[in-house]
Amino acid sequence: MKKWIALLVVLLLLLAGYIAAGPYLAINGIRTALAEQDTGKLGKYVDFPALRVSIKAQVEDSLARRAGSEMQSNLLGAIALSVAGNVLGSGVDAMVTPLGIGALLQ
Repeated sequence: MKKWIALLVVLLLLLAGYIAAGPYLAINGIRTALAEQDTGKLGKYVDFPALRVSIKAQVEDSLARRAGSEMQSNLLGAIALSVAGNVLGSGVDAMVTPLGIGALLQ
């Protein structure tokens, strides 16, 4: 009985160690993929669609905050913000790819 408990404790410690090492393994994998310029390997470690959505939301929020409420309430200002948001969104789509991130980090 004690052997089973000891085995279970060892397995749980190994699992906890693997979980704790996860971020280091991911960063090391990203660093290796960038050094080798392997975009397929980089895509394995980075969820680019989720990253793209997150960065788009942050850019749109920043744009709206900088524009202020006066510009948002004005019809021409709202149109300008919409156009600027679309242009910035297209830029984010172009840059947040394995090739784009690799080029930025080089």
